Amino acid sequence: MIHSGYDGSVHLFRGKPGGGFEPSATPKLSSGEDMVFTFKLKYLLPRDWNGDGHMDLIAFKSTETMLYPGLGDGTFGEPVPIRSNGNDIGFSYATAALADWDGDGVEDLWVGHERGGAYFYKGTGQKTGDHAFHTPVPHFPPRTSRVQPIPALPEGAEPPEIAEAYGRFTGTRTHVSVWDWNGDGLLDLVIGDMRQAVYRPEHPTPEATELIDSFLNLQEEFASSVERAEAALSASPWSLTQSQQSGFSRQLSELLAKDPLYETRATKLFELNHRLFRVTQHLKGNSYVWVYLQKPRPTETQP
Repeated sequence: MIHSGYDGSVHLFRGKPGGGFEPSATPKLSSGEDMVFTFKLKYLLPRDWNGDGHMDLIAFKSTETMLYPGLGDGTFGEPVPIRSNGNDIGFSYATAALADWDGDGVEDLWVGHERGGAYFYKGTGQKTGDHAFHTPVPHFPPRTSRVQPIPALPEGAEPPEIAEAYGRFTGTRTHVSVWDWNGDGLLDLVIGDMRQAVYRPEHPTPEATELIDSFLNLQEEFASSVERAEAALSASPWSLTQSQQSGFSRQLSELLAKDPLYETRATKLFELNHRLFRVTQHLKGNSYVWVYLQKPRPTETQP
């Protein structure tokens, strides 16, 4: 079993013959160095990707996707890029799934996204390099990542279903998985998401009112600063493909680093977020699982 930590650390738990696992160890590169990533590592997928009989590791990062080929001796070789028509495949706070989706014998790639939605990369069969996958197709549109207020509630009432407040669309930070859900012989897409909403009790305490107002105001300021930076780059993430978003995210981060208030707002927003959970319980987070069944493809008519 292999596990990647939020801090970029990698933990390998070797299985014991009689069951259970050995203590955690850090995988080694062929150079003898530990396999350690920065926080930009988002998802690590073990798989014999190059078909040589050795287990490889595919590292999905916020700005790129790399293959670490297994060498058969417990170590891994130097990383090789996996790209889509020359573009890096990057994302954050989401997962990816590999499967032969269209049944042509070549593995394809489904990728979730921090802003929601799911992207389909048709495989070319090349495995690595600039043309491992075709240009991605966004099958589900991304949603806004802003925390939205929903109507006030009577005292003691439970908050309404977040799906009713947001509509029947996937939320943010989508995690994708592929398997035959209904047993019809066709692969289906299963998406997990995250949603948040702020609600007010009918008779809020002064502390609750102050916290909620502060959180929503700061959230609006924070989102506005990001939108101003996006406007300065003359592009909107909603109009970009998944591959284009890798370079856009890098430019956006560099531009936001020049905003003296951005880091202050981000830190304050993080603190208020935790206070809402701990003190008022008025930040409601829900996760949903969405199942999309693949339709049978039309069969070719015989002459």
